[in-house]
Amino acid sequence: MGRVIAKAYLDAYINISEQFPNLPKSARESNPVQAMEVIRPARLLANPRDTNQAVRSLDVGMLLYPTGKKEDIMLEVKDELGYLGWVSAEAIQIAGRGNTRIVNDYENDDSGNLDNFDDDSEEWEELR
Repeated sequence: MGRVIAKAYLDAYINISEQFPNLPKSARESNPVQAMEVIRPARLLANPRDTNQAVRSLDVGMLLYPTGKKEDIMLEVKDELGYLGWVSAEAIQIAGRGNTRIVNDYENDDSGNLDNFDDDSEEWEELR
């Protein structure tokens, strides 16, 4: 039985080591892009400096995908429809963070618990 287990570990080690040459040189290259969510009405701009050239308006809840370019507080993004442009970092947040008002209320609560939210309240349902 010991030989069978040792052989299984050896085979697993060989299989893993054979995959190393196929891995990307940088983990960042294979990392999926984190979606950003619009948290207040904004405009997708043609460039980061000229605020008069809007590509389109952005509604709250829209998803944006950063390209990695940044200038001051402006980020280059692609929207859900593929439009490329610049948006202020103040108008977006990482997608999936939930209702920030409830999270902020919880973080500002000195007790550090959710006792101030009743189980049947709308706020608790939004938090879930």
